[in-house]
Amino acid sequence: MFCPSCGAEYAIGLNYCNRCGANLSAPGNQIELAPISITKPTIVISLAVLLLTLLGFTSLIEGATKLAPAFQHTDPVIATIVFGMITIMVGDIMLLRLLSRLISAALNRPAPQKHLQPANHVNQLPAPAPGAFVPVGSVTDHTTRTLDAAYRQPVQKNES
Repeated sequence: MFCPSCGAEYAIGLNYCNRCGANLSAPGNQIELAPISITKPTIVISLAVLLLTLLGFTSLIEGATKLAPAFQHTDPVIATIVFGMITIMVGDIMLLRLLSRLISAALNRPAPQKHLQPANHVNQLPAPAPGAFVPVGSVTDHTTRTLDAAYRQPVQKNES
C-alpha cells in the first residue's frame, strides 16, 4: 500500500505513515495496490537469455576452434566445450526461473481491495487478563550500574 500524502509504501493496518506522519485511517482513505507491469522485465530477461545463449555458444565454439591446434588430443577441447555449454545452460535456467517467478507473482496477486475504516474505529490490543500483566523491563535495566567509590590502600613493595 502507498501513502496518499507522500507515496511511501506502508503495511496494511498502520494508522499513520512512517515517513510523513499522515493519517492513514482517515475516512475516505482507500487502500490501493500499485499496478504491476511485467512487460518490460519479461522483455529484458528474455533478451538476456537470448544473448547469453547465442553469444555464449558462439564464443565457446570459436574459442574451442582456436584452442584445438594447441593440443594434440581433442579431449581438453571437448571438455571445455561441454563445461562451457553446461555453464551457459545453468545461466539460462536461472534466468528462466526468475522470469517464471515474476510472471507467477503477477498472476497470483490478490485483487485490489477497497478498505475503509469507520471514523470511530480504533485498532487496539485486547486488554490483558487480571493478574496476568507482567511489565516488561527496560532495555537499560541491566546494562547500567552504579559503582560505589572504594578506597584501597596503596600496596607497598618491600625492597630487600
